[in-house]
Amino acid sequence: MVLYEYRCPECGNLQEETHSMDDKPEIKCERCKKLMYKKIGGAAFMLRGEGWSKDGYAGHTKIRRGLEYDSYKSARNAHENKHGKMGGAK
Repeated sequence: MVLYEYRCPECGNLQEETHSMDDKPEIKCERCKKLMYKKIGGAAFMLRGEGWSKDGYAGHTKIRRGLEYDSYKSARNAHENKHGKMGGAK
């Protein structure tokens, strides 16, 4: 079941209705009994489980990427010191 918001074109009343995505109900305004239309709005969803930004994952990713880059630079410098400069990238 999905929660939809409907608006009356006559009086501007807003109503929330729950129904399946496949249903095409004709919702009538509780105030003036006119046919309402479904409002289009932003989707709401919740990320469940671990590893999402609400858990601080995004910050950890930046730190991890920084460490990976530092490790790459260290390995590259060690290689260049032993074997000379690598071609291409600086």
